[in-house]
Amino acid sequence: MSNPARMKMNLTVSLKFKSMKRLAILFLCLSATFGYAQKANIQSAYNYLKYDQLDKAKEAIDAAVTTESTMNSDKAWYYRGLVYEKLYKHEKFGKLDPNPLKVAFDSYSKALALAPKGDFTDDINARLKAVAVSYMSKGIEDFNAKNYSEAVASFETSLKIIPNDTNILFNAGLAADKGGNYEKAVSYYTKVNEWNPKDQKVYALLVNVLKAKGDTAKAIEVIHTGRKNFPDDLNLLLSEINIYLMQGKSKEVIDLLKEAITKDPKNESLHFALGTTYDNLGGSKNAVRTAETDDYLALAETAYKKAIELKPDYFEANYNLGALYFNQGAEIANKANKLPISAQKEFSEAQKKFKEKFGQAQPYFEKALEINPNDSGTLLSLRELYAKTGQLEKSAEMKKRYQALEKK
Repeated sequence: MSNPARMKMNLTVSLKFKSMKRLAILFLCLSATFGYAQKANIQSAYNYLKYDQLDKAKEAIDAAVTTESTMNSDKAWYYRGLVYEKLYKHEKFGKLDPNPLKVAFDSYSKALALAPKGDFTDDINARLKAVAVSYMSKGIEDFNAKNYSEAVASFETSLKIIPNDTNILFNAGLAADKGGNYEKAVSYYTKVNEWNPKDQKVYALLVNVLKAKGDTAKAIEVIHTGRKNFPDDLNLLLSEINIYLMQGKSKEVIDLLKEAITKDPKNESLHFALGTTYDNLGGSKNAVRTAETDDYLALAETAYKKAIELKPDYFEANYNLGALYFNQGAEIANKANKLPISAQKEFSEAQKKFKEKFGQAQPYFEKALEINPNDSGTLLSLRELYAKTGQLEKSAEMKKRYQALEKK
C-alpha cells in the first residue's frame, strides 16, 4: 500500500519543477523576441533611410549599435554609416548631430574592423571614398573661410581614407601653411615633393615655409633641387638670392643676381638689388679705399641708374644713388680738410671734386623727396647737402620741414 504523505510530497515537487520550466521557457521567448526586435531596428533604420525619414532612421540605428545583441554587427555599423552620411548637410535633419560626417566615417571604419572581409566590405569601401570627397569639400570650405586648423583636420581625415593622394596632401600643406602650422606644412609639402618632384609650385612654397621656420640650410637644399628640375624658375632663384642677402653674403649673391637679370632684364628690383650689393661691398664699411672698392661703387652706380631708367619714380634707387654720390663727396671733403694750409693746390682740386659729387647727389635726393615728401632721411640728407654747398635758404627749409614732421 502506498504512502499518501510521500505521494503528496512527490506531487508538490513535480508541480514546482513544472512551474520553473515554464518560467524558463517564457524567459527564452522574451529574449528571442527582444533580440529579434533589435535586429528589426537595423532593417527599420534602412527602410526609414530609403524614405528619407532620417530622424526615425537615426533613432533605430543608434539603438541597434548600443544594444548587446547587435552592437557587434557589421551590418548595423554599416547602416549607421549610411544614415549619418546622409544626415551630413541634410536640409531638414542636418542638425540632428553636430558632426555626422565624422560619425559616418567612424561607423564605416567600425564595420570594417568587425568584418574585414564581410558581405558589405566593397560597399563600405566605396562609401568611405565618398566620405573622403565630402571631407575634401569641407576642407576647401574651411580654407576659404580662413578656418585653417579645421581645414587641416578635414584634409587629414581624407588622407586616412586615401593616403597617397598628392592633391589632398598639397591642400593639407597649404592649409597648415596659411594657419602658421609650419611643422605640418613642411611635412605635407615634403611628401608631395617626394611623390611628385615635378610639381613646380611646391618648391617655392616649401622654401618659404622653411624660411619662416628659420631653417635656411634646408631651404637652400630644396632650392638647389628645384633649380635642377626647373632651371628657368625665376622664383626659386630669387628665393636663393633673398636668403643670401639676408645673410649678408654679398659676393655669393652677385652671380645669382646677374643670372636673374638675364632671365628678367626689365625687373628694376633686380638691378636695385645688384646695386645695393655692390654698394655694400664698396661702401663706407671699407676703412681703406682700394681700386676694388672703387670698382664696386662704379658698378653700384651703373646698377642704380639702370633701376631708375626702368622706373623713374623708384624712391629707394634715387635715394641710394644720391647717397652714393654724397658719401663719395663727403669722403673727399673730409680728406681735404685734413690737408695742411700750405697744400692749397691739393685742397682746391679736392674741393672741385667734392662739390662735383655733391652736385651729382642733389637731383637724386630731390627726386626722392618729390616721390616721398615726408621721408625724414631724405630731408636730413638734403639739409646737410645744401649746407655744404652754400644753399643756406634751402638748407633752412629742409630743417623746418623736418622739425614739422617730428611734431606730427
